[in-house]
Amino acid sequence: MSEKLRVQIVQPRSDVEVHLPHGRVLSGPRGAQVGEFLKAVEFPAPVVAAIINDDLHELTYPIDMDARVEPVIHVRSRRRADLSPLVELPAGKRRLPISFQKPS
Repeated sequence: MSEKLRVQIVQPRSDVEVHLPHGRVLSGPRGAQVGEFLKAVEFPAPVVAAIINDDLHELTYPIDMDARVEPVIHVRSRRRADLSPLVELPAGKRRLPISFQKPS
């Protein structure tokens, strides 16, 4: 027979885990900004935001509990005629053009 699962109430850990795509896991202090976690990994372009548990957030968003995190990186178009910056979303999601406008 299989062992009975043991579930119990515990105090929160001081560290949290950030689960990145492709199985990487980062550990850091509870409340640290997602951008601090992502600095531990090298990306092919600057990280400009993060999708945390399926919601888009700025890099200053605090990680208060274990989370799934997908970095959003900024890429430039290689075509000279297309000068609009692009945001590269994680695999399986499409690129979105970003327009930078001065506030009025």
